[in-house]
Parts: sequence; C-alpha cells; structure tokens
Amino acid sequence: MRLQSLNKYKSYLSIRNIKKHRSLITYLIFVLISVFLWFLTTLSKNYVTTVSYPVVFSKFPSNKILVNKLPNHLSLKVDAYGFTLIKYKISRSLAPINIDLSENTLFELSKSNSRYFLLTKYLHSEFSSQLSGNIKILDIIPDSIYFDFSPKVKRKISVKADISYSLQKQFITKDTLVFPDSVWLSGPKSVLDTVKYLTTLPYDFGELKNNVSKSLSVTGYDGCDIDENKVDVKIFVEKFTEGEYEIPIKIVNLPDSLDLKTFPDKAKIRYKAALSDFHNIRKEQFVIVADYNLANSSKEIKKQKLKLNLKRSPTYAYSIEIVPEYVDFLIEVK
Repeated sequence: MRLQSLNKYKSYLSIRNIKKHRSLITYLIFVLISVFLWFLTTLSKNYVTTVSYPVVFSKFPSNKILVNKLPNHLSLKVDAYGFTLIKYKISRSLAPINIDLSENTLFELSKSNSRYFLLTKYLHSEFSSQLSGNIKILDIIPDSIYFDFSPKVKRKISVKADISYSLQKQFITKDTLVFPDSVWLSGPKSVLDTVKYLTTLPYDFGELKNNVSKSLSVTGYDGCDIDENKVDVKIFVEKFTEGEYEIPIKIVNLPDSLDLKTFPDKAKIRYKAALSDFHNIRKEQFVIVADYNLANSSKEIKKQKLKLNLKRSPTYAYSIEIVPEYVDFLIEVK
C-alpha cells in the first residue's frame, strides 16, 4: 500500500516538472527571438563610429631614406549601417591599404629639406576603393602623417673577415685575402658617417695545413642597402723554416763630441719565414740600433744596460728575436 502511494507521488512530481520545464523553455525561446529582433533592428540603423584600418607605404623618394617610424594603422571616422560596420569591427585579417607616395603629394615642412608631411584628407579615394560602397568616410585620423628623411648617399666600405683558425705545427699564415675587399653601402648620411668597416659573419676554419677558401656573408647595417652581401675569404698557409744572422749594432743620435761603445758590438737576429720566401731574405735587410738618447736616460744609466731595437727588417721575416736584447755600453769623450 505504501509502495503504491510512493509511485503515485513520483508520477505526480514528474508530470509537474515537465510542465514547469516546458514553461521555462517557452520563455527562453521568446527571449531569444526578442533579442534577435532587437539585434536586427539595431544593426539596420546608421551609425557614426571609428574603424582602425591597416596601411602600408610604398615608393618613397629614390634620393632619400626614411629614418622615422610610420603608423601601421589609421583611424577612419565612418557612417554606415550596423550590418556593414560589424564586419570591419570584428575582422582581424583586413588587407592593408597601400599608400603610394609617388601618387600623393608630400609637403615640405618649413623648407627643412628633411621633414615632410602628407595630408590624409587626400587619401579618401584609396580607402573608398577598398571599402564597401555602403560606407561613407567622414574623416581620417590623424589629419597629417610626418616623414623624416635623410639624404641617401653611397660609399665604398671595407670588409674585414671575422674568422678564427689554428695552424698545424711548422705552418704559418702566408696571406689572408678578402675579395672583394670592400662593398658599396647606401643609406642615410648620418648613419654612413659612423660606419668604419663591415665584417663577415663569424666562421671557424679549424686547424689548417692547406690553403682554404670560403664564401661568407657580409653583415648588413640597419637602414642601409648593400650591393654585395657575400665575399670570398682565402687563407694561404705554408710550412716555415728558421734563420739566423749576426748583425753589427748601429749607434744613432750620438753627439759628435762623444763615442758610444756596446759590448758586444754585434747581435744575433733569429727569425722565421715561409719556405718559398726564405731565399729572398738577406743579412743586409736587417738593421739593429742602439739609441744614445736611451743610454743617456737616468733609467738606462742606473741599469748600465742599453736596449737594442730593430729598425728595419724584410717583410718576409716574422717572429724576429734579437739576442741579446740588452747590451752593456760605455760612453767616452773624444
């Protein structure tokens, strides 16, 4: 008996819930229809609003370089139906409008020859051609776009190779060549005035025992154009040998009334040279000097030693060593 009463109560509640849910669903449907109709009515009206539109600038004066940043969006004050406007308001992929400077007048600002401006009121046709015919452009904001130009100049700039390498034992670097050794760089004069040279991108050749060659990219410079962006870097290596000569010491800056003697009066020259250059090196190409002005200084008198200096040497010789580096000396009156 109790079970039957419980089933009747559950059945009553179920029927009541269905009726209640039906009423709620019916109410929500009417609300949605009302909102939709309100939305349609609202969008069918005309509105004045502002739309942000992407822009790009092209065909700058060929003899000038732009040095300031230009806006990538302009604000359009427009009058249109809500249906038309909503697409521009929610779209994230609007195609930028190209502003061709060769077809628009740039006005010089107070004859500065470097600062110009463009009146955006003359851009209505560019925007109108790309916007819907149902949109009326009332204004373009800002009313002026400013351009800062620098004279475009062209200069030949040297290129240095940013390279590293090591040499196997008994090898030397005979020569390192960069071809071309300079490139033409064009850009604002204010920028080129600061450019001393350009470098290649860094490159490590590793350990060398043979000649190598590599084409390397040249690093650019912001705001400048380069005519060649690659150069050839060549490294010539060769085996070396060592040589030695005994050279007389030459006295310089000595007054006529004095005599300066060194002990010893000769010094050895030790050097290294590439095998192909070794036969070109001769004894008379080296000059070792002892300077009286140094011998007369209080520092040298205190040490009673005089430093020898290499005044001349052949270009083929390197790692040149004078033995001994210091000599005893004696100054006498004639």
